[in-house]
Amino acid sequence: MFVRGAVQNNAFVPKMVMVIGAEQWKRMQEMGMAPGMTTGTAKPPADSKPNPPQR
Repeated sequence: MFVRGAVQNNAFVPKMVMVIGAEQWKRMQEMGMAPGMTTGTAKPPADSKPNPPQR
């Protein structure tokens, strides 16, 4: 089961619920689509500094 949602009034409110099989879950993990991972963008390491604005 794959659930996305938000917290409202101290309660989880689901926005999307999807039931997937074990094989599809395995493929999603291999493609980097596991929960907590963003699609298309990589999160920079915690010790990296942001780039200054360019003029």
